[in-house]
Amino acid sequence: MDFERRHSPAIEVELSVQEAVLEKLPEEVYKGVLLVVREALTNGRRHSSARRVRIALAATEADPLLQVSDDGVGFDPRQSTESVGSAR
Repeated sequence: MDFERRHSPAIEVELSVQEAVLEKLPEEVYKGVLLVVREALTNGRRHSSARRVRIALAATEADPLLQVSDDGVGFDPRQSTESVGSAR
């Protein structure tokens, strides 16, 4: 796997991409994965106060596998999610 680190003033990102994964994914899936990664990075910075985010991308013959983890504050999934996704 290839590893790459990028720094910004607010967050450090570690990216791991399985060899040849980009050739395995159809273009539509690849674009969808990029949108999910962008949203995960935005959420990590805005909501969790994350300082580090790790993104790992791999693929099987049938599915892409994306794992995002960070060192930010979490949330209690048992609490109500009514306001999740709302623009407040």
